[in-house]
Amino acid sequence: MEINQFYQINWVRRIFLAWLITMPFGAAIGAFSIGFMTIYPNLVLTCFLFIVVSPTIVKWNKILLSFFLLLGVWVIISAISPSFSEAAFDSHWKFDFRSLIMQFCYAGIIFGVYYRIGAAVFRKVLLQGIAFFLVVLIASGIFEFYSGIHLSGNFTDKLLDQTIVNNNFYSPVFIYDNPNDYLLYLIGLMALFLGLNKVERWKSVAFLLLAFVFAFTASSRIGLILCLLLLSIQFLFIAKAHLKKKQFKKFGFVTAGMASVFLIFLIQPVFIGPKYVKGEETTKGDYMAYPAPVFDGMSSSEIRKNLFLNGLDFVRESPIAGIGPGQFRHRHKTGSVKYDTGTVVGPHNYLVEVISQYGLIGWVYFLFLLLTFVKFLKETIRRKDFYEFCVLFPVFGLMSLMSSSFLYLNLNWFMVPILLLYSFVPNSIDKIVDVEG
Repeated sequence: MEINQFYQINWVRRIFLAWLITMPFGAAIGAFSIGFMTIYPNLVLTCFLFIVVSPTIVKWNKILLSFFLLLGVWVIISAISPSFSEAAFDSHWKFDFRSLIMQFCYAGIIFGVYYRIGAAVFRKVLLQGIAFFLVVLIASGIFEFYSGIHLSGNFTDKLLDQTIVNNNFYSPVFIYDNPNDYLLYLIGLMALFLGLNKVERWKSVAFLLLAFVFAFTASSRIGLILCLLLLSIQFLFIAKAHLKKKQFKKFGFVTAGMASVFLIFLIQPVFIGPKYVKGEETTKGDYMAYPAPVFDGMSSSEIRKNLFLNGLDFVRESPIAGIGPGQFRHRHKTGSVKYDTGTVVGPHNYLVEVISQYGLIGWVYFLFLLLTFVKFLKETIRRKDFYEFCVLFPVFGLMSLMSSSFLYLNLNWFMVPILLLYSFVPNSIDKIVDVEG
């Protein structure tokens, strides 16, 4: 029996690892179309792994089971929603419906694998998968940053329309075709890795500084805030460790030196360099005149504000059932909104995206997230530990404002079940400290 159980755990562990290491590439590698849908390795592994671990549902924690059932009800309601509303079974509905199915499957896999292979093995494989994902993102980011070479897409099409070569030309995008989405994955996975694993502080600082450079290149304000938040936490831990060991002089010299360099580059004029600006612009002295991004005559802040106001109108219109899957984008594309947003149709706000389209079920979903945060915050205060895992919740909140749509990102499907798992399963959080990665 023990030998048989060992082989079963080992077999599921390998499938789980394969699922994790195919996740970064999505449909970019090994994909083929069968007409109505595209098949790719991670999708096949998602379906297979979901079926394999689903029998463990009888062992699940009641909170996890309730959340999983909520996601299932969400899928069912979305499947029939157009039949009882003004929404249509169009491409917008299909896009959101697919996201909800995948969100349901990801939760089932995370919970099921945990109960199938055990907390220690689960965490070890999970960290291996996250580390692989980060290696892919960092390697791609460094290459794109230094070369300016990207995969062709809407992002590169927009670059061709610009008259001045600026820092956005060197913003990493990987396969996501958007610098903000790339930063979401990079910063979110870094925060998750740090929350689940004890990493040497200065190594963490080095990788977070790299993410900061990428966020600066992409002119991502929320990305910069996230990097500064995570860096501040790392420096606080470093300061605490040095002060505890009474290494005041060593810590003081290092901190003062780094702060001085940062201050100089912050207050003094900065030459960006020919890599980011056309030579003719440099000779005219215009290399510092980077205008704020303007879309259709409106600033990014104005567009976000109007998207939010339109979302509130949708909530008032249908507070219980919501306006339907994909209807936020559809109504903005057809101009059926009060506030103009130009060509921008994505909500850029996860709360508004979910509540406006799905009504009451969206409120219940966010109630789960709020309870998860409160539960873990209480545990952190009681034990005076797990601060880095606890910071994942505000990080998640800021991340949800970066992308045009947060519901469709597999980082979201992946991260939320992990937060619930380590918040509500008794003693699971101890594995973060007790088990070597």
